[in-house]
Amino acid sequence: MNRKDTRYWSFLLLLFTLLNTLGAQENPNPLPKHLTATERALLESGTYRPPLQRRSGLTDPPDYPTRTLRECEELSAIVITCDAYYSVLREIVRYAKEEVEVINICEDSLAIQSYLANNGIDLERLTFIEAPFNTVWVRDYGPNPVYQNDVDSLVLIDWIYNRPRPRDDRIPDLIGDYLDVPVS
Repeated sequence: MNRKDTRYWSFLLLLFTLLNTLGAQENPNPLPKHLTATERALLESGTYRPPLQRRSGLTDPPDYPTRTLRECEELSAIVITCDAYYSVLREIVRYAKEEVEVINICEDSLAIQSYLANNGIDLERLTFIEAPFNTVWVRDYGPNPVYQNDVDSLVLIDWIYNRPRPRDDRIPDLIGDYLDVPVS
C-alpha cells in the first residue's frame, strides 16, 4: 500500500470513528436518528404529506443504468449539516478539508464560520450554504451520488426520506443546485 492509500484509509477510519461518536455530543434539543413518538404518530395517521418540491424523492430506481462510487475512488467533496452543538462536526471539517471541499449546510453561515475560525480552522476549501435543516444526520437524507450509464455523468439520487422532516428532505435539491448536477 503506498503512502497516498494509507492516508486515504486513515482519513476514512477517522471519519467513521468520529461519526460513530456523533450521538454522544452536547446538543440540548436533538432530534434522534430514529422516529420520535410524534413523528411515528404522524406517519401512522396517514395525514403526513411530504412538502411540495421540485423533486420529491424516488421510490423506484432510475430508468438508466447506474454505478455508485467505488470505495477507492477519489471524492471531490463531502456534505455535512453544520451545527455548533456537535464538536465532532468541527473536527470532521478540520480534517476533511485537507482532502476535499467540505460543503457545510448551515442555518447561519457567519456564526458557523466564526465558530470554526475561533477553533483554529481556516475557511479555505469550505463552502457554506445557508438552509434550514431538522437534524445533522445528512447521511440519512442527503443525496446519493451515482454515475449515469455506469460511467457517463454524475447524478445525485434523492431517495424517499423515511422521516417527516421536511427541511432535511430539501437538502438533496440544494446540493444538486450548488454542484449543477441533476437530481433524480
